[in-house]
Amino acid sequence: MNIKNVASFLAAILVLLVLIAVPKYSANAKSIALEKKEYSKVIKSVKKKYGIYKGSKNESMSGRGLMYVKLIDFNQDRSPELHIIYGKNKKVMDSTETPQLIEEVWTIKNKKAKRVHYQKHTYYGIVEDIERSTVKFKGKNYLVSFDRYKGLYITLKEYKGGKFVNTAQISRASDPTGNEYYDYWKKSNKSSKSISRVQFNKLYKQFNLKKRNIVMYSESGMRRIKTIKTSI
Repeated sequence: MNIKNVASFLAAILVLLVLIAVPKYSANAKSIALEKKEYSKVIKSVKKKYGIYKGSKNESMSGRGLMYVKLIDFNQDRSPELHIIYGKNKKVMDSTETPQLIEEVWTIKNKKAKRVHYQKHTYYGIVEDIERSTVKFKGKNYLVSFDRYKGLYITLKEYKGGKFVNTAQISRASDPTGNEYYDYWKKSNKSSKSISRVQFNKLYKQFNLKKRNIVMYSESGMRRIKTIKTSI
């Protein structure tokens, strides 16, 4: 085969590779466009009803408006879910209302945005002292809650079967005499077991919790938003 034929052969292979790649790229581009369109509808709907929260990040609040928006792939299908938090109160620190923040996760199903997680966070007193965050370990993203009422209870929620389910929890608490004890449970085990402080710290490290992304945290029972990002 001479140089001219080799060049023609390589050119033909290149054209073939491009033709194979284009449909895949186009499908991916269409998927991204659909996600952006559908998630934008969700965001616009929240903004139309509640507006944008006008306070500053790290501020104690019980206000009204969209506060947090982020795209996260929770089920490893290379298509991100929409994680949002917004306040429903008409005024900041209005004592006539029950302060609450709404947390939602949306996904795309049958080419439409579908809500797969909804949680209402009220915050009167330390009973509601719960931090919300996300973490990634072993290639998967999880919702995480840190409940610090009478101890520390760390629960990981996994997006599985079209919904978020509690998949594991590690806890540290004290008995009436003040002695600390530790527990761990995993859904597949169906029961909790006592663990040592060393095992607790090992699991904490295993779940990559030091590198979690804290979205909402509590201080003396009051909710605070740590990250405010209102565009995708």
